[in-house]
Amino acid sequence: MKKIVFILFFKVTATTLVAQTVDLTRREPSGPNDTEMLMQKFIPDSTTPIKTIKMDIHIWRNDDGTGNRWLDNQIYRDSMQISVDSLNQFYANNAQYSLHIPGAQYIPDTRVRFEIDNFYYYNNSYIANYPDSGHYTDPSTYIAVNYPDRLKNFMYHFTIGTTSAAAGSSSTDYNPWQYVITYNQVPSQYPYDYRFLGLHMAHEFGHNFGLCHTYNDGRDTAHNDFLISHHEFLWDVFGKKQPSWCTKSDTNYVCPHRGGGNPFDTSCHCTNNVMGGTTHSFHFSALQMGRIHRALTVGYIRNHACGYGNIPKVVSQNETWDFRRKIYQDIVVKSGVTLTVLCSLEMVSQSKIIIEPGGKLIINGGILTSACEDEMWQGIEVRGYYINGSMVHGVVELKGGTIIKNAKVGIDSWNGTIRADNAQFINNQQAVNFWVYSNTNNGNSFNNCQFFIDSTCNFSKVYLPTMMLLV
Repeated sequence: MKKIVFILFFKVTATTLVAQTVDLTRREPSGPNDTEMLMQKFIPDSTTPIKTIKMDIHIWRNDDGTGNRWLDNQIYRDSMQISVDSLNQFYANNAQYSLHIPGAQYIPDTRVRFEIDNFYYYNNSYIANYPDSGHYTDPSTYIAVNYPDRLKNFMYHFTIGTTSAAAGSSSTDYNPWQYVITYNQVPSQYPYDYRFLGLHMAHEFGHNFGLCHTYNDGRDTAHNDFLISHHEFLWDVFGKKQPSWCTKSDTNYVCPHRGGGNPFDTSCHCTNNVMGGTTHSFHFSALQMGRIHRALTVGYIRNHACGYGNIPKVVSQNETWDFRRKIYQDIVVKSGVTLTVLCSLEMVSQSKIIIEPGGKLIINGGILTSACEDEMWQGIEVRGYYINGSMVHGVVELKGGTIIKNAKVGIDSWNGTIRADNAQFINNQQAVNFWVYSNTNNGNSFNNCQFFIDSTCNFSKVYLPTMMLLV
């Protein structure tokens, strides 16, 4: 094999680019037949990439700098780190469930972690006393207006307030600005009760992942968590039928568990589930983990997650992807299989897509780009090999205004076939690279394609994109 280089130069220009409309808002299944989006599809196992949520800690104080127990010194920052270490322990070492649910799967590790990136301190009495001051300007809105550069990481706020227990609120999974506000904090001297705070954090983050209280709360009934026949029903939390103590007349519903109490007392009707509201809330069910990883794939909280797994996602049967998703590992399309992408794929920096000989990737109006605007992903690798004396090509087809963006090599062809029609290659260090045998005609074609570098490019030294062609 040899590489012969012919460099085509393209005009460097900034322009407004229009592609086929893709679904950028879908976060939950539309119904039971929407199988690719069901929480069961996202249940993690030992090969699932560990996803880490990067967060900033925002400490809110009165105008004179008083009122919040979290002081601006290393001792208290270390104390907060201990709490986050405890939070990570809960997510890494899942407790056994306090109830026996026949058929329920136990998974020992959620495959989710948390990391503190920055500490910020604010002297602002109006925001610091939210929500006790009776106003509804929450800290995240203030950050969005005054410090938009601090929206990159997950926002964890500590406002003023102490009580006999911790309390807070979450943006849930529906808000583009993902945050938690802890506004009641257990009063104590250092060291802070870090395990209890870590447990509180675990519960509040659960809301950001799409989890609801397992005890009675009117806000949660709309999620159909208690409706046995619903496709989002958490049967591995509540069981598949009404418990004997439930008095609901409609047997299609289960009763919520009790909040608080001792989950190991069978008369309590409470559990040790992370959303159960007890001081022993250390358990995540498999279906809850499925919701968590669905949120980290398609929800707003994915914007604050990073991670890469070296075990690829293998596409071994024909699939069509029609909703935006973030990818934390390589994708491998096997021989004889077609993956059709109609949406946006956000690729972490280490990831790439591999098309094996005889496999096909069709991108119709989709956008393949880096997961973070300040990073680049590896690109598409399409392969062709001699098998039993005949050349078998992998194929990539681009159409419908498809965009390949922010890749180190947009498409890297190792005797593969590329057919591109009305495609756009934007801000790639190298748009297309061909490694070919000199006597091989792969059927490559480029029709009405555009190649751009604009002012948002990520590579440090801007140079023109190139196409490597056989001559």
